[in-house]
Amino acid sequence: MYIYTTPRFDQQAKQFGVQGQIAELVVAIQTQGSSAVHAYFNWNYPYLKRPVRNLRLLGKIFPFKNERVLCLLDVLTRGGNEYESFLQNPEDYGKKHLDPLVDYTDLENSIKGQRERKKGPFRQQFLPEIYHGWLQRPTWTRKTDDRIICEGEVWVKQFQQQETRDQWQSYGEIVLAIVEGQEEKQHTPWPNLYLTCKPDSSNYVLYSHLETADGLPRRVVFLVASFDGLPQPADIEAVLQQTRLLTLDFPQGIFSTPITYDILSRYTRRAYPDYLVLDREIWLEIEADNGINLALSVEEERILHELSSPDSENSLPLFINGRAGSGKSTMLVYLFAEYCDRYRKIYAQKLPEKVIKPLFLTYNERLLTRAKQGVEKLLITNYKFMLNSSNLKKKPPLEPCFQSFQDFLINLLPPEESDKFDRDRYISFYDFRQNFTHRQKRYSPELCWHIIRTFIKGYSLVNQNDEYMTPEDYDDVPRREKTISSEVFDAIYKQVWPWYYRLTHDDGYWDDQDLIRRVLQVKGDSLPKYTAIFCDEAQDFTKLELLLIVKLSLFSDSVMYPPIPSLPFAFAGDPFQTLNPTGFRWQSVKATFFDQVISHLDPDQKLNLGMSFYELESNYRSSPAIVKMTNLIHLWRHLVFKIPKLKPQEAWQPIANARHPQKFIFGQRNFSVNDLKSHIEKSPIFIVPCEANGELTYIKNDDFLSSLYPGASETNPPKNVLSAIQAKGLEFPLVILYKFGEQFAKEFGRSLWDYINLDQEHPLELEYFFNKLYVAASRGITNLIVIDTEVGDRFLWQYATTDWLHQSAYQLEQCLAASDDRQIWEGYIGGLNWGDSLENLDLDHRELQAQEFEENGRMQKDPVSLRRAKQFYLELGKQTEALLCEAWALRFDRRFREAGLLFSRYGQNDAAWECFWHGLCWQALLDWYHQFPESRPAERPLVEFMATPTKTLAVVEQFTLFLEEAIAQKSTTDLGTVNLDTSAGLNPTTEYSPHHPHLGSRTPDHNRKPWKAAISEYASRIKRLMAEKRLSLPVWQRFGDVLEALDEAKYDGLLDIAGECFYRAKNLRRAVRCWQRCGSTDRREYNIALADVLGFPEGLAYLERAGNSDRIIAEWERAGRPVTAQWLKYGECVRRALLAQNRYRDWVEYLMRSRQWSDAIAALEECSRSEIKGLQFELIRQLARSNLTPQQVRIARSRYMTLIDQVLSNSDWKAYLAVPEVGVVLERIGDLVRTLRFYEQFVEAENLHLKVFARQRWIVNKIKQQNYAANVDPRRATAISEEINRKASDWRIDLDALPTDLPPIDRLTTHKSQQSAINLVQGLPPGVQINLSSSDGHAYSFRIDSMEVRVVKRDRLLKATITDLHTLKTLQIEVDSRGGRVCIGNMFVEAADGQRLLFQGPVTGCSGAIIYRQNPPLVQLKLPNHPDTIVF
Repeated sequence: MYIYTTPRFDQQAKQFGVQGQIAELVVAIQTQGSSAVHAYFNWNYPYLKRPVRNLRLLGKIFPFKNERVLCLLDVLTRGGNEYESFLQNPEDYGKKHLDPLVDYTDLENSIKGQRERKKGPFRQQFLPEIYHGWLQRPTWTRKTDDRIICEGEVWVKQFQQQETRDQWQSYGEIVLAIVEGQEEKQHTPWPNLYLTCKPDSSNYVLYSHLETADGLPRRVVFLVASFDGLPQPADIEAVLQQTRLLTLDFPQGIFSTPITYDILSRYTRRAYPDYLVLDREIWLEIEADNGINLALSVEEERILHELSSPDSENSLPLFINGRAGSGKSTMLVYLFAEYCDRYRKIYAQKLPEKVIKPLFLTYNERLLTRAKQGVEKLLITNYKFMLNSSNLKKKPPLEPCFQSFQDFLINLLPPEESDKFDRDRYISFYDFRQNFTHRQKRYSPELCWHIIRTFIKGYSLVNQNDEYMTPEDYDDVPRREKTISSEVFDAIYKQVWPWYYRLTHDDGYWDDQDLIRRVLQVKGDSLPKYTAIFCDEAQDFTKLELLLIVKLSLFSDSVMYPPIPSLPFAFAGDPFQTLNPTGFRWQSVKATFFDQVISHLDPDQKLNLGMSFYELESNYRSSPAIVKMTNLIHLWRHLVFKIPKLKPQEAWQPIANARHPQKFIFGQRNFSVNDLKSHIEKSPIFIVPCEANGELTYIKNDDFLSSLYPGASETNPPKNVLSAIQAKGLEFPLVILYKFGEQFAKEFGRSLWDYINLDQEHPLELEYFFNKLYVAASRGITNLIVIDTEVGDRFLWQYATTDWLHQSAYQLEQCLAASDDRQIWEGYIGGLNWGDSLENLDLDHRELQAQEFEENGRMQKDPVSLRRAKQFYLELGKQTEALLCEAWALRFDRRFREAGLLFSRYGQNDAAWECFWHGLCWQALLDWYHQFPESRPAERPLVEFMATPTKTLAVVEQFTLFLEEAIAQKSTTDLGTVNLDTSAGLNPTTEYSPHHPHLGSRTPDHNRKPWKAAISEYASRIKRLMAEKRLSLPVWQRFGDVLEALDEAKYDGLLDIAGECFYRAKNLRRAVRCWQRCGSTDRREYNIALADVLGFPEGLAYLERAGNSDRIIAEWERAGRPVTAQWLKYGECVRRALLAQNRYRDWVEYLMRSRQWSDAIAALEECSRSEIKGLQFELIRQLARSNLTPQQVRIARSRYMTLIDQVLSNSDWKAYLAVPEVGVVLERIGDLVRTLRFYEQFVEAENLHLKVFARQRWIVNKIKQQNYAANVDPRRATAISEEINRKASDWRIDLDALPTDLPPIDRLTTHKSQQSAINLVQGLPPGVQINLSSSDGHAYSFRIDSMEVRVVKRDRLLKATITDLHTLKTLQIEVDSRGGRVCIGNMFVEAADGQRLLFQGPVTGCSGAIIYRQNPPLVQLKLPNHPDTIVF
């Protein structure tokens, strides 16, 4: 990536002394490219900032001639006025102060220079054309000219019944006749409502023809109900009442007056174009399923149309802001279905390179299940997709497109990382709140949790390290993103964060932000890619979560060019489901999403991308009166906290039997505690104004509730009393808001009206209170009742009373007047009426409440909700349902065995198995299999293995067979994706088989855990067998094969044991591979195995690491003590091995053979006194026959002379050495003076040959002395010349004929030691000389042609090495007569008669016999081309 620094930036960097840090930063970005920008900088879009000490580097990505250039603009001081102005409004400040700093001429020259230096550019890949189709807009454009068939609630329910579907052909013909206008109409008592039937049939259809009262009218056929027989007016009226088509507002029915399509859609449960009726099969598919294919509201239809229309300014990316029941999830489902349909079409075309899935993410399991079911049903039943899908013969499974965010993240990590995120140590907000209760009094757990996850841990990951946000960093957060003051952040950072940090680092616990951070650190830019990404419940996504989501996009790594019609990102969030206790900030959410999403996709603003933000204004859950009441609370928040642009919701659908919200005040209008007690036998839902988990304390401190629930305890909490936090996400027919007004008075001491009129900053707790109040009030569907005290009414509820005789009605009007836009709110707010009757509390909603708690508990894995459901079911006498709720609660409490037993007791056998499996309850699982022997056979061998108390070899081998079968599946399935739990999501290319074992290697943690436990036990048993049993090689090989395959399936810690199994199986290569992969390279067996794998001499170094000196020597001798360059590289290994066994003599002999003379002399010092003398003599003999020159010994000449002195100090040296041998060595050493002195001793020797030799060599060396002196001292040279001439004359030596080269030494060396040595060997050819290596004759050698024989005798041990000097092939013989043991290396050995062994070796033609029962033992050797047998 190109980088440009402005002159201002360079000047500031130099002034502050940060050039070094900036240089490192520039190199990193130029090397890593644009991905490094996101790693090293934070966004204040469109600007970038990076902290360096107390400074902030500001930059921006500019487009320049089809390149993206990072321009570093300025350096500001944190806390300075300029930086504060930047934080206040980055875009305005940047346009005014930063952008003008760029000199475009200078910029162009800088880029040109970078190109020439070839340090740039780092070019991103252009988006391949095959993916351009994913950038097209959705196709949900509104078609107002099509006639629509709308189906009411009764019609849809009727076609869920089999008896109605059995007559579908008859009803289909009737509907077709209606569409074609050929039906026989029968009028009913209600205007525009007709009956028609099929001739000669008893089937009737109740319907209406109408044209809506919209600007662009819609033609509609509304199907109300079907009848098997002619209905009576009373039957028709009952249907109209049931579908709410007959109300006080429409006494003649809604079809009697003109209505808009928006009103009509509120009574519609399914809609489709009328032409689909022409295809009977498609129409039947629509009727057969109660899918999510309901008629969209005008609001929803408008949004889909805008996102789809090319003329619209709005497109994806999209954020839908919708409160509870607003339909935001439905919007996501419709849009995501579009991308799933595109995925199916590409898949059907068999274009593998294009088949990249869309992805739907949410933390909420309940929403995930609903979204998945909704999309699948929409694709099956919606006309738009049904018309296109008939030709799709091959459809991919869609389940992998829907992921629980947490499971998805864990599965992104490699097993060695994902194993660190043990589900048993996961901290949810529920767990945080439980542990937090007694730690902090001033700040709520909700606030602390919000600060920790959103800012401290979830705000940024600059430099990809583990640093967290500090108070200083929080000061840098832009104003629009801050939710609390710096003082509050500082207090939480100092008082709460240290405890939580220790919990999540030292104690091994983790939360979602830890997981996100680890995924970003480990995966970096190697994350999988998806074509479209949708996220529900995104209101609390941290910046890191958004960063990861953007990185998952196929489009985040590609360069794109405008126009981009649509970029498939969509998010939905509920502002009042936020974890942020300060409430939802629409502007803050916009800023966060813009910074994290748009900045990554369009960093240089070249694509001119925007993010479409929609705030849904319809409420699809609650009655109109309750919606107006919650709007009033919303208006209060707008007025008190000066939150701009808040809008009310509109109730979308009519709800029968809904009552206006009422208030009952103790002590007023004859309302008393006893009145209330007499009407709550059916356990209505109370929502109280305490903190989460504070219900019990609140009950004990409240006179009425404590008398109502005297036995309330931790183990027996009241089922129908909830805090607002615990009520989040739930909905009930009737809700009681209990004493919120009194709590308001206690906490804040001022009336609501005072706060509305106060123009000052309000306490954080006040925002939190209104957030709780809104959540509590919006839980009700049909009935909302406020019960409070006189104080509570005076401080709060009087301002919500809509009785116009009451003074507060005026204040309600004043609230409207104080709003930013009265027209937005007028007509959409309402309040409370004084209650006149508590009869609504007598309605029995207990079963609905139980079902709601049960569903929420199971989806959210919340034991508290499940135990509330249990209590309701027990109260209703539903014992089975109650105890099944308890079973689920136990499961989510991780009390798996108890849960499984309870499931078994009530016939939930699969659920029982899952509990036992997840809880590693092996004996319980075995008992389960005894009951159900045919079920779940795939895992049974694992269970039997773990449940067997004594795991014998047979048990281990049987489990090995099971694992081998599982491993064999690798040929057809990917061990990295196979899942044992079908509910957790299968690989799209495989299906779970209950009859075949699969390794749970990439399954969610709860499913992998039993496999890990079993495999760990298996490995442990194999280790025990190593200590206890001697097994055959094939058995060890099987164990090794299985363990290595398990490691490939990402089960860690097995390779060390696998290597040992292979080692025992003699499969050394596999053993070495396993040990290398797991890092077990320090163990002795690894080095021995590697030595054998490498061969020798390379393996000698590893034998030495293993401390195996015996083996080093054995391999060295087996190779014939070679002196090749390859072996000499490892000479030190041999030396250390020999010295470790005190075999100094062998080492010296080897050094002599390898012509390492200086080292041989030095090594003599280590030998014993008895050996030194003979070795010294042998060394002189070897040196005499070497090619050593004075130049070669110059550095170590003193060492050589010391050797000569030691040899000559022996009075009997002449018995072992010839004079010429010593003289030649002196000449080779080059010490002329010592050489001349030596020869002078023998110029008058009695032996004529010796005398002649000594005189000649004296003159030759004297001439050398003369030549040397000629360059140093000419006068001395003249004197030496005269002496030479005189001696030559006296000795009658012709100087011109004198040979100057050293003569062949063997011609001159025949002495009595050699004569005696001849007796050591019989049968030698004439002229073969025996060279003694020791004075005692126990070590000698001789050479015949190219064959060299070396013999060493010790006690009764005879060693002989026969070497062909041409081929270097060797034959080694060891004879020990004491034990009758013969070792001949690689020899073929044959026992002839019990006394001899015959042999023939690799040396060509070499053969013989060993007579090993004789004392001393003899060797008879037969060499080629020599008829005589050599005996020694």
